[in-house]
Amino acid sequence: MKKKKKKKKKKKKKKKKKKKKKKKKKKKKKKKKTSLICTEIKKESLPGSWDPLQRIL
Repeated sequence: MKKKKKKKKKKKKKKKKKKKKKKKKKKKKKKKKTSLICTEIKKESLPGSWDPLQRIL
């Protein structure tokens, strides 16, 4: 009985790790969306101000 309980605890730890990986993927998608919007705004305003601003990002 005691050995079975230990196996259940290990399974719970694996599930927590999978949740963390999903959160990281969501953050990457958000960064790509913001960068695309920023590049569009920079091109509309001025091509000269577009290069130095991209270096900061």
